[in-house]
Amino acid sequence: MGARGSHFKRWIASAFAILAFVPGCSHAPAAPQLPGDSDPKAIHALEPGPAGQQFLKSISAYQWGDQSNRVTAWFQWIPGAATGPNPDDRALAAKTSHTIATFLADNADSLKQLGSANPALTQSYAMAVVPYLGSLVAKDPLTPAFSPLDALDSAMPKTRGLLSTLATDPTSSLILGQAIDRQVARYQDQLSEAVRHRPAVPNAIADPVLSIARLISLAAAAGVRSLDPNANWGQGTAQTELNYVFARASATGPTADIAAKYFTNDNELMSPSRVRLQFGEAAWADYSAMLSAFTSRIPNQRAAIDEFNGMSRTIRDGAPPR
Repeated sequence: MGARGSHFKRWIASAFAILAFVPGCSHAPAAPQLPGDSDPKAIHALEPGPAGQQFLKSISAYQWGDQSNRVTAWFQWIPGAATGPNPDDRALAAKTSHTIATFLADNADSLKQLGSANPALTQSYAMAVVPYLGSLVAKDPLTPAFSPLDALDSAMPKTRGLLSTLATDPTSSLILGQAIDRQVARYQDQLSEAVRHRPAVPNAIADPVLSIARLISLAAAAGVRSLDPNANWGQGTAQTELNYVFARASATGPTADIAAKYFTNDNELMSPSRVRLQFGEAAWADYSAMLSAFTSRIPNQRAAIDEFNGMSRTIRDGAPPR
């Protein structure tokens, strides 16, 4: 990072001198001094490792109040740079966001009040992490420079800690919830494409299914909110959505398993949300059972649902009680 990195290191030393505890001093701590340009469009890259972590610790510990814009401006460049045209900016955005994510994950136990103490900063952190949701739960070709925080076959405790910390502010939690909804929809589109056109390609079906399982199970374990009142990240609800994607691609009209009332006049299978809205909860449960019966007769779809349930259990069983 050159001159920018050496300037950052010099600033760390001066910032901690300001924040040092002075015995007998009753004054409120001074605000950390932020290095560099405060323009939201300026690129402020964080170094991975101790320097970046200590910087984040200092700004997260201080209650910024109505001066929050001073520190949030430091991170506003990340969402645009994350998938922007400049490869150097993309690399810096991924490195900086990964440093933020690592800090929030590793310090989740001590940051349980972050959202109430610093809501604007928490929201800024959320916006910096959102472009990399796919890379948290899979090998995402859109953001390859951001590596997962956990092994993808594990209970993913670091990723859960990250999301839990971001969910300590209600607005930040909703920002995250909306982004998770969008990411799940993208995985569902990938799954639908695979079922229709690439059902025999290895992992073409399993990969998006496992990504959905990880993301919604982590959201549930972390207490992330969604604008959709029916999107409670429940395993049963998500499984019905998956069965719908499978059945929509495979069923061309009413079958022995799925009643005609759940198809439109054009023989298109109704979505779970439409069934719930049009027919109510009891019918939704009936419809859900029908979809499950239909997909269970197709071996690769049944295997994918089994993998979904296994991954969901691994994460949910590994989460501490909330």
